Amino acid sequence: MFKTELKEKTKLIDHIHNLENSKNKYTYVMDDKEEKIKLKNRLAYHLKDGGYKIPKKAKDYDTLLDKYIKYIFETQDSKPFYYFDAKYLTCWNRPKNWKNIDYIKYEWGHLYPSGKKENNEDVDILENLSLQSGRCNDHIQSGLSVDRVKIYEGKLKDRIEYVQKKREELFESEEWKKLKTEFSKYKVQ
Repeated sequence: MFKTELKEKTKLIDHIHNLENSKNKYTYVMDDKEEKIKLKNRLAYHLKDGGYKIPKKAKDYDTLLDKYIKYIFETQDSKPFYYFDAKYLTCWNRPKNWKNIDYIKYEWGHLYPSGKKENNEDVDILENLSLQSGRCNDHIQSGLSVDRVKIYEGKLKDRIEYVQKKREELFESEEWKKLKTEFSKYKVQ
């Protein structure tokens, strides 16, 4: 008879307590070099799927992706897209990222997973991505468009509308137009 060793799994409540006790739970990824590289690589993957092929060896690879991340993160007040203030924490990681992690490991979420708005209008990948926690990406949005998530009303709807307004302001800004022009040279026709 073989003995199997049971791995002790971290419980969600333990992960939430770790996050609650962390001062930089929302910003750690932006300050940690290794985590930031992972975030940029995942962004490049999504952009490639959306028609932008940026070679890692391109001189402006890091600059472009860093600017993009900075702008999007700022529209979200340096928190997950679906974050809202509540008595208890509303954003956390996927179970594989619960153990000994006291910060949000951001994921790129598509606000319009099909790449189209509810009115069937196309959405450029640059304006479709947001930074989300694993919980937000899988359990709040769950493959729905951001417009459909608003049906939950209350603080969640308020948060969505607040961030969408900030994104609209960003997308109309000269900085964003300049960034899109810089990205355009990598657009695959």
